Amino acid sequence: MSGTEQAKTALAALADDETATDGDSEQQSEVAQRVIDRAVASRDDIEAAAIFLEEVGLSRLDRAVEHAERELRHRAAAGREARAAFERYREAAAADHFHHARDTSLGGAGVRHDE
Repeated sequence: MSGTEQAKTALAALADDETATDGDSEQQSEVAQRVIDRAVASRDDIEAAAIFLEEVGLSRLDRAVEHAERELRHRAAAGREARAAFERYREAAAADHFHHARDTSLGGAGVRHDE
């Protein structure tokens, strides 16, 4: 199975994770690890992060981290770090950065151009 097919399978399993049983711990661990790995790989590229958030979402990442806390402790920290990065992206995107001449030298307010 190719990496793409494995990722699709993992995402499909995530979509159905509410129906997974405790007896599926190995599968849940595999899915959680893939979600966390994808989150970590996505966090340094804003476009990849946006795609991750659209396709997987923070709630699924949260569930993967919760599972990792119980079963995959070595991946839980990475998942928490990726989630924090996504929250910073969301906050930055929601911030009001573009008011004319507000806390920036780009506005030209009070600047004479004839000098």
